[in-house]
Amino acid sequence: VVGSAALVLIGTPSPEPEAPELLGMVGRLGPVARIEQRPGSEPLLYRVELAGGERLRLAVRTARDRSADLLARLWRYARLRSAEVDQPHLTVQRRVEHEALAQTLAATGGARVRAVRAVVASPNGSVGLLSEAADGVPAATLDAEALAAGPLVDAWRQVGCLHRAGIAHRSLGLGQFTITSDGRAVLGGFDSARVAASERDIARDIAQLLVATALIVGAPAAVDAAVDAVGATSV
Repeated sequence: VVGSAALVLIGTPSPEPEAPELLGMVGRLGPVARIEQRPGSEPLLYRVELAGGERLRLAVRTARDRSADLLARLWRYARLRSAEVDQPHLTVQRRVEHEALAQTLAATGGARVRAVRAVVASPNGSVGLLSEAADGVPAATLDAEALAAGPLVDAWRQVGCLHRAGIAHRSLGLGQFTITSDGRAVLGGFDSARVAASERDIARDIAQLLVATALIVGAPAAVDAAVDAVGATSV
């Protein structure tokens, strides 16, 4: 309480990288025309446009993310069995590199994900994952009718590709999917993914997405879409 009060009184430095730091991180890919911050705080999200017209998505984590991650894991240790809590990554860079690996393996397995371009870092400890931009809207913003019209089954198909590649997402919610203008689902958010997944990990993925989608479209439609995409046995 005393520490929090002190921070309120004297302030605390912003964890967001300054513009020169961001330019230094992405500049090795070529001249940068524009960097625009997008909504999101963990990780910090930016839309990057290179001078040649290529558009990229930059997800940045700072040293403060490691502190927040440790606190979250301590809370999970207090609530859950230790087997349910992963060991923390040694550094923020290792965490981002793990995400890049999982995302790349997902693409190799046929899942529709943003192609990874690079992992970039700054001397100040910020680390970013650069991937191709995917224009669209979060699936969580769609109503039941729009979601059930096609994106829902396609989202499940991406999950099926992921599982056939032996990868479990382990944080599946509608917010992890971007729906493009033509109704295709792009899967993201591989920060907690496990690339050598157990049957339990995969089963939990399916249960998690079933609950998330049933809250929007209802249980019968959610189950029908899942069965259509990944099969009745898995569901």
